[in-house]
Amino acid sequence: MDEKALQSMTVGPESLGKALGLTRQHVSSLAKDGVLVRKGRGQYPLLENVRRYVEHKAQGANADEWRAARTDHLRVKTEREELALERDRLKMQVSKHDADLDEIFWRLLVTYIDFSDAAMRELDERGLLNHDRLNPQMQCSNIIHRYCVDHRAHIRDRLQEHRRKQLKRQAEEVEQALAE
Repeated sequence: MDEKALQSMTVGPESLGKALGLTRQHVSSLAKDGVLVRKGRGQYPLLENVRRYVEHKAQGANADEWRAARTDHLRVKTEREELALERDRLKMQVSKHDADLDEIFWRLLVTYIDFSDAAMRELDERGLLNHDRLNPQMQCSNIIHRYCVDHRAHIRDRLQEHRRKQLKRQAEEVEQALAE
């Protein structure tokens, strides 16, 4: 069979379906969708439709590959964003816990100062505090007490300053997380 005869050869939907591995209904559906072309009633140019069907399948395969790659990309991107949010949340928790520990330390120190000051006054008022006969532990405690009393305002100022810095740092972290 020569090339010209092959180019002009038309077949019915059943024959074209057999050549392409499709049912007659699928051939008709592809013709309605514009993938395959008809020449006359129920006649399909064989070579032209084989070429068109191969192109259609290739485009579909590329589209499927593209969709799969796009889906994978979006999944990975979403996972990265979720991990970044989790990392930021954990950093904020660590910062909060660090700040809480600092605050507990400073509050304990202030409480110690207040308690120590009250205890020393009480002992002194009762005449039970003999500064000449204090044992080394008591002398050390007394020195710490005096230092804390003398620097009470400074310690409280440091506590307030620390708290302000902590709140400012937390606000900056929140703003940074929102900006991302």
